[in-house]
Amino acid sequence: MPSTLDTFRAEQTRHTSRCRTGGLIMHDPNTRRVVIVPLTCKRWDCPSCAKRLRRIWSARIAAAHPDRFITLTVDPRRHASPQAAYEAALKALPKFIRLARDRFGPMEYAGIWELHESGYPHLHLAQRGPFLPQRWMSAHWARLGIGKIVHIKRIHDGPGCARYVAKYMAKTMQGRTSHLAIRRIVMRSRGFELKSPAPDTTRAPVKPLVVPTRREIADVVEFLVYDVGCTFAEDSTPRRLVLVLPDVLPHDRSAVEILGAAAGR
Repeated sequence: MPSTLDTFRAEQTRHTSRCRTGGLIMHDPNTRRVVIVPLTCKRWDCPSCAKRLRRIWSARIAAAHPDRFITLTVDPRRHASPQAAYEAALKALPKFIRLARDRFGPMEYAGIWELHESGYPHLHLAQRGPFLPQRWMSAHWARLGIGKIVHIKRIHDGPGCARYVAKYMAKTMQGRTSHLAIRRIVMRSRGFELKSPAPDTTRAPVKPLVVPTRREIADVVEFLVYDVGCTFAEDSTPRRLVLVLPDVLPHDRSAVEILGAAAGR
């Protein structure tokens, strides 16, 4: 019977960079929501889509305004292989988060796997919420059988956060086929992405606008998040990206002009 890693490699080989760039950009004036549907397979094991997903997830995590990065390492001496270490850390993370919430209060996170040069994984948490003492985290992460080395790094700005996230994911994508099979490079808690205000339903409905684009979808997302100030909606997924326009658009531009610029027109 093939191993998990063999199955992962075989599945990856089946997918090539056949994916097209571009997609559909749809704007609903009644809710200020912008829906982007990429014309791609949207898989991490597709070379083309992996780069696209890395940029989109970097923007999504930065837009959630996390307070700090927490790095949870694994101790190779406690695990038989990198794959065993990954499976153990993946199983221990929900317990660790539950302990932290019980002790310090509500917190949200996005988790990004990074591969060390040794092939063993580290888990970076972009965390929003109360400060967790390093000594407490080290003791409980070790008690769960994973490792005891824990680092904390303050996040000062959105673009800087996005650069760190992109770096972590890039290292993981380069090493995941040669070391271990990481099924989900990025994870997030249910409330990590900030909720957008409820739409105004008192006005007469307006017909949605649909704009096709051949532009790289990651370029579209970065423009809307960093230049326009859009936020991700709670129901956004990689297959159906949902963003919300700000109440005041930059440079007094209309939504139609914004979408035209996003589409590269």
